[in-house]
Amino acid sequence: KYINVGLTQGKYFDHKNSTFVSTSDDNWYASPNITGDYAEGDYNLRSIYIRSTTGESVHYSLENANLDDSYKGNSIKLSSIPVSAFDQLIEALPEKPWLEDSTEETIEEEPVPEAPVDEELEEEPEEEHEHELEYISNGDGTHTVHCIGHIHTTNEDGEEVETECDYEEIEACTFDEEGKCIYCGYTKEEEEKEFNPSISFSITNQTCTIGVDNPVISLNISQEDYSIAYAQVCFANYDNDKYINVGLTQGKYFDHKNSTFVSTSDSNWYASPNITSNYAEGDYNLRSIYIRSTTGESIHYSLEADTLNDTYKNASIKLIGSTTNMNNESEEVSQDESNNPDTSTETQNTEEQTESTQTQEDSYNQWIDYFRKLFGFG
Repeated sequence: KYINVGLTQGKYFDHKNSTFVSTSDDNWYASPNITGDYAEGDYNLRSIYIRSTTGESVHYSLENANLDDSYKGNSIKLSSIPVSAFDQLIEALPEKPWLEDSTEETIEEEPVPEAPVDEELEEEPEEEHEHELEYISNGDGTHTVHCIGHIHTTNEDGEEVETECDYEEIEACTFDEEGKCIYCGYTKEEEEKEFNPSISFSITNQTCTIGVDNPVISLNISQEDYSIAYAQVCFANYDNDKYINVGLTQGKYFDHKNSTFVSTSDSNWYASPNITSNYAEGDYNLRSIYIRSTTGESIHYSLEADTLNDTYKNASIKLIGSTTNMNNESEEVSQDESNNPDTSTETQNTEEQTESTQTQEDSYNQWIDYFRKLFGFG
């Protein structure tokens, strides 16, 4: 026999008076209706089940061997003394009051009649039913436990009667190290972590001369449980419709000036775009970042989608035109010629020789035109 009852916070239902009784605290209460269906004896605490409003639950029970020892002393004792026998005991008590002076005449106590013995009490107790428990997963981290065995009793005619056990409870799953319930076999679903890597940005040689030197871009990319397969950044100069779009490599970058890879001492992602004359001078601000994991997850931050973090918007590359250097080189050459007379004279002779050669070519062409006209070819 089992007393299985749900509790209500701050009140309980009084079955005798068919009404709720409110309490003065926020404890949880229940008052099970002890009818003739119960057998006498001690009913010890077997299990406690508690569930939160958000679905989390816990189940302590003797079967699961997780019921705290401090709870095991809680029990309810049911007895079946007939009311009529109890009334006879009350009526048999002496009606005379107790004497105040013990030296007075001793009053002989009237014999108390023995209470009639209930024949039902003399019946041999029936064999206790042992549950044959079956666990069925509810698919949400709990399972339903019910007994598949049968209860064997004897009716008034002494015939053996077999009935199905109606025991049923919902319990929280107990998981092993692999996340599988040891009772129903339900496997705990792993929470999918969002692919949202942490990124830190740095640029070496941030100001470059077109055709002379190149910047080095470095990204530190990390996220637990994910490995990065590819990264790409794009810098934009919207005024001239020019873009620096480059893929990054982990732990190294390609040096276009020396046509070789340069290895770094860390696991950051690097790129060194080749700044040629195809680029226009000006500021190239970070436009987008694209990152893809080895398992296919990807993320794309961009100015157009308004997903680029404000901390990255200050990342930029400044390109300086190479014409300034060319002018400086011309000035240096002129200065060298003025400081070196031999070089100046040699340059002048070369120019005069070029003019003489051009004059000879013009005279030769004139003679050719004359002979063409003379012989009728022109």
